[in-house]
Amino acid sequence: MTDKAWMKAELLKATESLIDMASESELKVLGELIGLQLLKACFVRRAGDLGMNAEQLESARLDIEETQRKVMELVKLLDETNANAIQAVTAPKH
Repeated sequence: MTDKAWMKAELLKATESLIDMASESELKVLGELIGLQLLKACFVRRAGDLGMNAEQLESARLDIEETQRKVMELVKLLDETNANAIQAVTAPKH
């Protein structure tokens, strides 16, 4: 098994049960994060092959930055929600 195939198999095994336990909002954020990373990786790898001029490249870069900003806002909201839930569970009972 190649290193990439092994890493893929291990990643799938490690995340499968966590995905089953995730809430809908957690799955949405995870999907957005994965999509963003793939978008960035594919764009970087293919930018030269696409024959884009400097203006098009800059526009695509700005679109990716905007997508990243939105995804990070989702991450922040999810983190705040989780922090509030943890605080509610661990707060001293009166």
